[in-house]
Amino acid sequence: MEVCGRLLANSVDLMKTHFLRNIVGAGAVFLAISVAGAQEILGGAAAFVNDDVITVLQMRMVTAPKEKAAREQFKGIELAEKIKEIKAATLEELIDRQLILQEYKKLCEKGNRIPGAAMNDRVDAKIAEIVEKEFGGDRSALQRHLTANGDTMDQFRTEQTCSIIVECMRKQTYAKKAEGSANAEQEHEQAIQKWIASLRKKAFIRRNDLGFEK
Repeated sequence: MEVCGRLLANSVDLMKTHFLRNIVGAGAVFLAISVAGAQEILGGAAAFVNDDVITVLQMRMVTAPKEKAAREQFKGIELAEKIKEIKAATLEELIDRQLILQEYKKLCEKGNRIPGAAMNDRVDAKIAEIVEKEFGGDRSALQRHLTANGDTMDQFRTEQTCSIIVECMRKQTYAKKAEGSANAEQEHEQAIQKWIASLRKKAFIRRNDLGFEK
């Protein structure tokens, strides 16, 4: 099967549950979950992005290591401000990422997709690299780390799949806007930021401040 084989994105009402499915091999990768009521969404909703939801759980998965590092460097009010800054920046990053994933979904609907086998190989390679660099080559250490943080290997694999998709989409923007330029790296980032700004301008984005307190 190919990546993006079936993505359910038609939303009649945010009061209903919607799952965006991204088929990779025999497994279903959930790119986003939209349901009404923060209490119903894996601990709460941090933000709505068009018909998708960025959950507090997603936020925690990204901010946890950053918050841990902050607690080792800061105390008191300074720590509280730093954590607030981390959460705010992370939410904006996740909003950008969801917008990019939504653009990938549109490409999938037109038949432009990353073949499932190629995606599986890239995800496997990325996880192997993470295991080698961060866990000394011990895959069981990664599993223990995920369990300790309330995550699963499937969730971790989904996260890596989404990261690869976003990376591919960013490179595509680079190829269109900055290929062959003497200032390619700078123009690359400028092109991406301009592209994301245009996506934000057209999108429905609603941040839920209560999500930070979950």
